[in-house]
Amino acid sequence: MKKANTAIVEFDPIILLTAVWKGIPPSSMIDFLEEIDLHGKRIILGLVGDNETDPKAVDKLRCKVEERGSRFITTIYLREVITGPNWIDLGDEDFTKDAAKLAELVFTVSEVQ
Repeated sequence: MKKANTAIVEFDPIILLTAVWKGIPPSSMIDFLEEIDLHGKRIILGLVGDNETDPKAVDKLRCKVEERGSRFITTIYLREVITGPNWIDLGDEDFTKDAAKLAELVFTVSEVQ
């Protein structure tokens, strides 16, 4: 993970975006977090496909980023869609709204040292 460590050294806060399925983050994100040095970094978790009523993924990822020496700031939920028989098709304006929400959060966190 030397490349990843080199790539993020100058950034703070750092946004970690990951898909989540049934409250379980992908093993690739967990593996990444076990290898990377996040000491002193502020972390925002962006979860795609999760919902706020299932905190398992947030708890697992939050614990992992804190183990790596970071300061967990918050979680943002992107594409809060209903899966299964009530699936909602998302349009461009949905993605634009989520992108604006993420940008506003990053701006706010960046202003606070």
